[in-house]
Amino acid sequence: MKRLNKLVKKAFVLLLLVSFISTSAFAVSIGAIESAQNGLNELNSTQSELAQASSSANSISKKISAALKQINSAISSPGNSCGNKLRSAFSRLNFAIALLNKRSCSQSMSANCVEGAVVDQYLPQLQDLLQSVKSAATTDDDGNHIPDICDSDPDGDGIPSVHDNCPLVKNPLQRDNDENGIGDLCDLFTCCDSSDPADRDSCTKKTAQTCREDGGVITSCMKPLKRGKPTLDSSGGSVLSFTVIQRTSNSFNCTGDPVPLFQTSGGTIIGGNTSGTTTGGTTGGTHETTSGGTSGSTADNSMTGGNTTTESNEDFLKRLQDAVSMSKVPSMDYTEDYICSDFAGDLEEELEGEGFNATFTAIWTDTDPKSKTVDGHALTDVHTPDGGIIWIEPQTGEIVDLDEDGDGKVMASDGKHSDDFMATEGMSQIEVYDSKDAAAMAGVPMK
Repeated sequence: MKRLNKLVKKAFVLLLLVSFISTSAFAVSIGAIESAQNGLNELNSTQSELAQASSSANSISKKISAALKQINSAISSPGNSCGNKLRSAFSRLNFAIALLNKRSCSQSMSANCVEGAVVDQYLPQLQDLLQSVKSAATTDDDGNHIPDICDSDPDGDGIPSVHDNCPLVKNPLQRDNDENGIGDLCDLFTCCDSSDPADRDSCTKKTAQTCREDGGVITSCMKPLKRGKPTLDSSGGSVLSFTVIQRTSNSFNCTGDPVPLFQTSGGTIIGGNTSGTTTGGTTGGTHETTSGGTSGSTADNSMTGGNTTTESNEDFLKRLQDAVSMSKVPSMDYTEDYICSDFAGDLEEELEGEGFNATFTAIWTDTDPKSKTVDGHALTDVHTPDGGIIWIEPQTGEIVDLDEDGDGKVMASDGKHSDDFMATEGMSQIEVYDSKDAAAMAGVPMK
């Protein structure tokens, strides 16, 4: 009996040891997989920045991007084939990064050489990231002579990598908001300066988590629109010209800070009065608002509903500042299940509950005339006592300026949507609705 007890104890200890080794190896493997994904994301983001920093480096950026696509293709082909494709992709990355150094204007006399400052900034980053990705991508913790990222289901989400739209990040729901074939949890979104999401020069490609950590906002977060010919409906219809309240202080989201001051460029909504005629501005003549549904209602409500006209602009803005500062919405995390339209819709509902005339804005920006789609984003807007309108970035709580053409007014379609891109302000299509539900009813492609 004693001998049997000893054997049982030895077997139990052996099982614990095997379990510990297996668990430890798996944990290390998952860590390597996460490192590989993070490195790939950073490489992709850095090559995107490189292309923006210098047109001469654009061809190099494309070579890096092509190599990264080859790595993603390799991961979707588990087994020995994956390992062979990885080695080929790393060879292409080595060549592209070496080419950046060779094309430096300090070493090349060609007309399209890359500026020395750009090379000095991005070359070390790319070299370090390449080594980091190589190290993580060649880890073989299970000892089967195949890199762990080449296993059939490296992220353990139950979906084989050959069918997984995000093979190195656990995403069993397979969410893909922009329908580009890359899962939201490992995709790169357009990340812009939170103080002015419409300023495309401030935008880079980052993951949702990295963008939030860097203080930016995700703007490519709604299902893309098809790109049509950007034109402005100058004949009237339901296109309104809103007077925007310009921001002169950046302390809106800070409790305890001095009340920010704002200026209006007129104090009325041009073409938005209840009689259906314009009061001047860009459209002129008779302006017909569409009856029924949500169209035209935001303009009327901004003049007759919500806050009384006796409240001063300063008091109104302080009250708005307090309401937004108390809201939990700007501190929410952007995830695959909570995107910018959720931010905008939730903040709009909160502000409505506080007595403000808040509505929902969908904004689409044409980033590249050659592209077939445009980036979509959602904002919360608040109509002021004097007929102005304030746009708030709900991911941060900051007031933003959508006056792209700088004429002191913001053109916006009121309760109207088209699947074809029809610019209303600069290079953007701006649509104002009573609520997120009203926008969805009008056909705004949200998920």
